[in-house]
Amino acid sequence: MVIFNQIHIKQGIEDIAEINEDVLSSKDIINNFLLENNKLIEDIISNPNDFCKLLLQLRHRGNLSLRDMSKIFNINKDKLNKIINLKI
Repeated sequence: MVIFNQIHIKQGIEDIAEINEDVLSSKDIINNFLLENNKLIEDIISNPNDFCKLLLQLRHRGNLSLRDMSKIFNINKDKLNKIINLKI
């Protein structure tokens, strides 16, 4: 939970309650991914392979749209789509 909150504070999302429930379920996916890879979120985002894996987990396990992921990471959804499609 702490890591998820840090992501949102860093990305300028201060009130987690404003995010819909689908995005809230992403906190477990993100935290588990960080723990499994023993990396910080900044390291994951800066590594295209790791970031793609995280995005795919959020899409498939969390049922998140590109728009939802765009809000979480404050990255344009078109850029996220390119990251996902380049690595498949």
